[in-house]
Amino acid sequence: MTGSDMSRPAAARPDQRPTLSAALEGTITRFRRLILASGRRHGLSEADVDEVMQEVRIRLWRNRGDVDALAGLGASYVHRTTVSAAIDVLRRRRARRTGRDATEQLSPGLPAGGIDPARASERRELSARVYDAVGRLMPSRRPVVRMHLAGYDRREIARALNCSDGKVRNLLSRGLADLRRLLADEGIGPEGMA
Repeated sequence: MTGSDMSRPAAARPDQRPTLSAALEGTITRFRRLILASGRRHGLSEADVDEVMQEVRIRLWRNRGDVDALAGLGASYVHRTTVSAAIDVLRRRRARRTGRDATEQLSPGLPAGGIDPARASERRELSARVYDAVGRLMPSRRPVVRMHLAGYDRREIARALNCSDGKVRNLLSRGLADLRRLLADEGIGPEGMA
């Protein structure tokens, strides 16, 4: 090697490009403080904050599963992902605390096992279609509607999302109106599926 070759930086070889795993961990490290602060702001315990961290890691991998996309992520995207993950952790914690299973939540007042299989299947399909419709709402309205459908009141939603009651009321009103329209377009009304 000549002296001029030694002074030139080596070009990055394809095999030296960061792996997806390394890029993901780099992104998590870069936004670690933001993720931890957001989890704590939602009143989560250390174990729950760890769960949020894992959930954010999974969501980033699923939604931005390539090295370049992960490298270009901004703080706002990671923050929205973290808030959504924190809300899901809160919802799961609440469901564990009440001790009710998903079937009982979909059909309150009916004894477990007392639903005939055809009706249970219809309820599962309806639930899946509602969940899908909520996923098509504007991103700003989506978490508010999800929390409302999970049983949170407006004050709890405002506290969890760190925003005013008026903003939650506005987002919820518009989000539910959009959800009703989306479901009506699919033939689903207050009485269920047509």
